[in-house]
Amino acid sequence: FPIILATSPVLTKKETRFILFSFLAAVFLSALITLYYLVWARQTGTFNFRQASLIDHIPLAYMLSWSFWLIVYLVLFGFASQWSLAKKLLALLVAMLFLLVLILQKAFTGYVFFAGASMVAMIIIIRNIRQRRLRFALFLFCALSVLLPASYVAYCVQKFYRVTEYD
Repeated sequence: FPIILATSPVLTKKETRFILFSFLAAVFLSALITLYYLVWARQTGTFNFRQASLIDHIPLAYMLSWSFWLIVYLVLFGFASQWSLAKKLLALLVAMLFLLVLILQKAFTGYVFFAGASMVAMIIIIRNIRQRRLRFALFLFCALSVLLPASYVAYCVQKFYRVTEYD
């Protein structure tokens, strides 16, 4: 599909919106079905959480992560920025639903992808913000969200491999 889009003529804004909203609608429907199986159908006793979605849980986790940040971007800077406050809140509620399903799905690969997508999204958001103080605060948050976990992992590895010699 990306090859088809890349080799076809440039899409109009209307066509772009149609593709994005079709994708978001498909992910929303899949998230609702997955949420149903994760929350309510679990009581059957023959439940496997990896088979809760219509597709494999890892690609769904990628789509949920990407859809979350797509909605956030559209509400903040895209064509949805002209929406009313109620529509924006509804869109952000759908984004939170995507995040909830991602967490309930227990796909570690999805968590890692979400963390990477979050870093890219924060860089894009920082680039689009005009206020210097807010830009600096978000940059600091972004940097600390990488440095603190990395330093903790380094500490844990060092502590685990520290060998105590006895005489």
